[in-house]
Amino acid sequence: MDERVLKFRVGVVVLTATIVTAILIVMFGAVPDFTGTYYQLNIEFPAAPGVGRNSPVLKSGVPIGRVTDVDLQDDGGVLLKLRIQSDYKLQQSEICRIRIGSMVTGDAVLEFVSSNRGQLLANFDRDKNGQLDKAEVSKAQQLLQDGDYLRTGTVAEDPLQIIINMQQKMGSTFESIENAGTGIKKAADDFALLIDNLNQFLGSNNGQLQSILKKTDVALDNFGAAMAMVNELAGDPQFQASLQQALKDLPSLFEQTKLTVADARKTMRSFEIMSRSATTNLDNLQHLTGPLKQHGAGLAQDLVHSIDSLDQLFSQLSVFSKSLNNSNGSLGKLVHDPTLFQRLSNAAHNIEDASRRLRPIMSDLRVFSDKLATDPRQLGLKGALNNKPTGVGVKTNFWQR
Repeated sequence: MDERVLKFRVGVVVLTATIVTAILIVMFGAVPDFTGTYYQLNIEFPAAPGVGRNSPVLKSGVPIGRVTDVDLQDDGGVLLKLRIQSDYKLQQSEICRIRIGSMVTGDAVLEFVSSNRGQLLANFDRDKNGQLDKAEVSKAQQLLQDGDYLRTGTVAEDPLQIIINMQQKMGSTFESIENAGTGIKKAADDFALLIDNLNQFLGSNNGQLQSILKKTDVALDNFGAAMAMVNELAGDPQFQASLQQALKDLPSLFEQTKLTVADARKTMRSFEIMSRSATTNLDNLQHLTGPLKQHGAGLAQDLVHSIDSLDQLFSQLSVFSKSLNNSNGSLGKLVHDPTLFQRLSNAAHNIEDASRRLRPIMSDLRVFSDKLATDPRQLGLKGALNNKPTGVGVKTNFWQR
């Protein structure tokens, strides 16, 4: 073979391999696609089954990005870093969910879906009133930005796990059906046994059964007679009239009952007021008896002294009354002897007459003493011994002072 042909063939194979490799790299995202811009999101998930680097991110079935990093947290959660194309905008209310993309390979895909009402209230109802106001709705409609950190990631249930759980539930259901069948069979056996016992009872106690039937017949007859009496009583016009009158009187009876209850309430209020007044009086009496209790001994002693004084006064009044009643005593004579009383009256008149006659003499003596004090020479002897001129005395005229 020509060497040039061999080199050409080798070059064609290498070129083909390079092209195929580039196509595979672009398809599986092993290298970044430099044809557009991206923004990064950090989302925390409770688990990330089947998720790895370059796992696709979808929205409504359309690829919008890929997973760039998977980080296991200390608490068991998984932090996924997503690279989203800038052309696709995501809202705060949208939730990223992990689901199985292929039942054969087990690869997982991440998909952004809208939140239901419960999720919206759990994530955006800040005041916990069960409703979203305008501010909370606006917050839910905001767009995600580069570098945002979200803790709303969820994991869809694995279909295989659903089938396994369904198989377990079906097993429990079949077991329950089997138990129910066993219970029905047991109930049927018990019912058959009851029928047998009833047949035996009817066969062996025919006489007792006839007696029971007769008693039942008599009871029904008595009941029929009682109902006939009730019908006869209800059909009596007098009874009906009495019943109608009683029904007519029933409202007035209720009204009287209301009035009686009202009067009883008024009486109870009066009793309550009286009890309050009695309580107040007892309190006042307690305030009065308190000082009496404290000074009781002194008051009792003063009362004893007062009684003794009254006793002495009554004794003296008794003696005075006896003296008045005694005609031999001074007071008795004054009271009982009219002559003595007349004499006392005459003496009083004489004293009054003498005092009336003494008034001019006393006036003349006052004038004489005044003149004598003014001019002592009027006595003669003292005037001769004293060289004072006439009219000069030792005393100033009383009426001139």
